[in-house]
Amino acid sequence: MTTDSIEISVSAAGFDTWNKHILLSPTDIAFHWRITLIRSSRTTLPDAHVIASPTWKRGDTTFFRVSAYTDPSDRKLKDIITKLPGFELNEDGRLLYKRKAVQQITIDGEEIFADKLQLMLNSFPVHVLEQIQALENQTNNPLLKGLHNEQQVFVNLALKKEKLKAAFGDGEIGMGTQGRYTISPVLFALYGKLKGGLIGNYNSLGEGFDWKMQEEMKQPVQRAAEPWMLQPSTLAVINNVAARRYIRNELFDTRLQLNWAAGKLIKLKTEINFVADKQSQESSLVSSLLNANTFFERTEINKLINKPRAFLVNQEIIAKPDSLSQWVWLISASGNFSKNQRSSMYNYPIAASDTAFQDMNNRWGSAQLHLQFTKRIHSTKAKRWWISTNTQLNQQTGIGVSNVYQQIFQLPAKYHQLVQQMDVWRVHANTGMEWLHKPRKRLFTYGIQLQHEAIHTQPFRYFTQPTQPIDSFISNTGSFKDRFAYTNISIYTSSSFLMQGWPITFKSNIGVQLNQSNYPVKANHIQPALLAALESRKQIGRNWTVNISINAEASPLKVHQQIQSVYPVSLQAFKSYANTKLLQISNELQAGVSYGKGNTMHQVYGIINRHWNGNAISSRYVQFVQVAIDSFNRVPMDGLHVGYNVNQNYLQHNFQWTASIGSYQTANQYSILGEILSGKLQSLWGSIILIKSWQKKYYVTTQLQGSHFWNIPPAKLQKGITQKVLNISAKLKNSMVWNKWLKSEMEMNWLLNNIRNPNSNKLLLLDFALLYTLPEKPYSFSIKAENLLNAKRLQTVWQNPDAQSFFSIPLVPLNFMLSARIEL
Repeated sequence: MTTDSIEISVSAAGFDTWNKHILLSPTDIAFHWRITLIRSSRTTLPDAHVIASPTWKRGDTTFFRVSAYTDPSDRKLKDIITKLPGFELNEDGRLLYKRKAVQQITIDGEEIFADKLQLMLNSFPVHVLEQIQALENQTNNPLLKGLHNEQQVFVNLALKKEKLKAAFGDGEIGMGTQGRYTISPVLFALYGKLKGGLIGNYNSLGEGFDWKMQEEMKQPVQRAAEPWMLQPSTLAVINNVAARRYIRNELFDTRLQLNWAAGKLIKLKTEINFVADKQSQESSLVSSLLNANTFFERTEINKLINKPRAFLVNQEIIAKPDSLSQWVWLISASGNFSKNQRSSMYNYPIAASDTAFQDMNNRWGSAQLHLQFTKRIHSTKAKRWWISTNTQLNQQTGIGVSNVYQQIFQLPAKYHQLVQQMDVWRVHANTGMEWLHKPRKRLFTYGIQLQHEAIHTQPFRYFTQPTQPIDSFISNTGSFKDRFAYTNISIYTSSSFLMQGWPITFKSNIGVQLNQSNYPVKANHIQPALLAALESRKQIGRNWTVNISINAEASPLKVHQQIQSVYPVSLQAFKSYANTKLLQISNELQAGVSYGKGNTMHQVYGIINRHWNGNAISSRYVQFVQVAIDSFNRVPMDGLHVGYNVNQNYLQHNFQWTASIGSYQTANQYSILGEILSGKLQSLWGSIILIKSWQKKYYVTTQLQGSHFWNIPPAKLQKGITQKVLNISAKLKNSMVWNKWLKSEMEMNWLLNNIRNPNSNKLLLLDFALLYTLPEKPYSFSIKAENLLNAKRLQTVWQNPDAQSFFSIPLVPLNFMLSARIEL
């Protein structure tokens, strides 16, 4: 009845919109239709940027997209993993995630060199990785999943899809000046029924068989036997400085592992490791050494030649007769045939200089057999039992030559060659049974374990004339032998439950230990072995995590520490224990708070520990031969360790920063002429790392680190030792991608060591590299120049409660390396 209108709009994405307004009056009785053509739009939509998060979490697994963190200079896993939020390498070089040690590294779930963390960090190539996954709350036995929370941390390397159906890896071959070369093939294959890996490393770059890799070549029971043996002279190792700058070596390292199936029910893992190296180093050092009731100064000039040789063969058989049962057999054999030589000249403020030569040869053999059976009764119950045995025959021969032996051991003048033989036969057996139960939402574990160990040591020492080796002289210290054994039986429990919304895990171990000594003194000691521990880890909201652990322990000392007897530690050191019938009593509190959101991780942590029996240090030198006595007493010793670190990645701006700061303080004791005195060892450190890239063309990494040490002995000993030492280091590394084929890298390291004492050292190291990649082929070539400024020597400090040494080590001079690399 009144005038009205209709608005018509015709639109489509990418076309101009057509609008028509039609006015209708009461007299209109029909619409008039027509076809309208709309023209293509000449305007474009704004650019759309889709930014995927580089970090995300599902359950107990945190995922890191590798491409968000890597840059062109990253080659191996160690180059990128510490850039990921939550990961760090501690002062011992061990990999941590959220302050917990990583136990294994798997490749797409496959256990190939999984327990060889240092090997994987140094060898696994980055270019094949799609993701790195951190798995928390893991257990080694898959049949116990959900019933046994060992709270272990694993790392899984997820590969790019195209690598899953082909062999992959990398390899490099290079030759340079100063006699340096490298050949390093790495090959993995996960496709099909036979899966395996081959890692080879043959180089003279100073990147040799270090102590961390040696640890991974041994079983825990083998590492426990080492204190019985003569210890070789070790090379000086300097934190934050690559070993290639100050160590010469010739490494031959071959590792092979094959995982294969023998039918549907049996899987086998075969692992072969063989390593041989020849490491050499020259050093001079000024040391302050505790001697009776004072520190005295001694200078040394040393030439060391270390030849580690070791092999390890593991054969693991896993049989699953059904989906709820599993048998595991492990047969392991290892050997150590290392050699060590040392030529030294000693100078004292008062006495005349001494010279000495030492030669040590090892012949260690170890065999281990382990059997374990696991049965998953149903979803809430399981049980397992195990038995393992290890037999070791460790033999050593050490020869030392010095005219000072005549004075030290009161010998006739013609005898100045010392021969020491050490034979250790060791048998270790361990068996036990464990039951696991999950009533409702509570985990409960209990078990019984029996351990027995027998040690028979037979050191033998005599002196000869080098020109007439048959003519020998037995000193008044004579030959001696020890026979020790211990038997430990314990009952342990573990329970996990919720208390006021907090997940709690409580562990206890109650047992007794019988220590036996048949020679040199026949004696038996029965002592308790007690452990109580409480752990809690709670996630608050989506981003906060709180960790708390409390540990209290009382355990007997080692067998050889309970009977007072002098035994050789090396060719120039002997050790004894006193007041040895005490229990080791200690407790520890650890607390940490972490905040993680996306690609950011903040961590604050603290550790407080107390030991109610102190290890009091006492030592005495006669020329270069040391006799040390450890006295145990009931004086409480406290330690404190606190720290903070943050890792944050700004993906939109290609910027990442990591910072950490921390401090620790430990108490130590000295036994000075029968009097027990206390001292402190403190440290404060901090670091910041900044990583920035522009247009994925220019990359810069800057790093600043500082550490301050305080060695504060008792007032009576504070003369003759430098109490405060400050070290500062700075690093600048930049990479330039000139085009698809050409890249350049430059690195500068500025070191300022031993500040505030006469042994200070300033040093600037400069390296440059040019890399060329063939178009559309996985080959690249590089030429590298190291130590362009030809710096001569590096000085650093080594701190210990009873010794402080300032090292001066010659650096590898200016050198060049030409190498070719392939990525598969």
